Amino acid sequence: MSMTASSNEANCAQSSSPWRAKGSVQTGQPGDADMNQAMIDEFVAAIREEREPRITGVDGHRAVEIVAAAYESAQTGQPVRLDRASFI
Repeated sequence: MSMTASSNEANCAQSSSPWRAKGSVQTGQPGDADMNQAMIDEFVAAIREEREPRITGVDGHRAVEIVAAAYESAQTGQPVRLDRASFI
């Protein structure tokens, strides 16, 4: 199944995803080119509203651990174990 960028954009614009930041256009929709702006918008909103961001630094660290393990596994051809305690 092939989807062009324009049809993907139309699908995202019609969606009511919780990732859509207030006052933004298609920011944070899965498949968008600029998810970074959605994260920045959310972070700024969390500061203004004096609350924890939806995605924390711990979440980011875990994501980096997973990506690093994937790269290591690809290089070595072997599975890489992650410490489950850090993901609980």
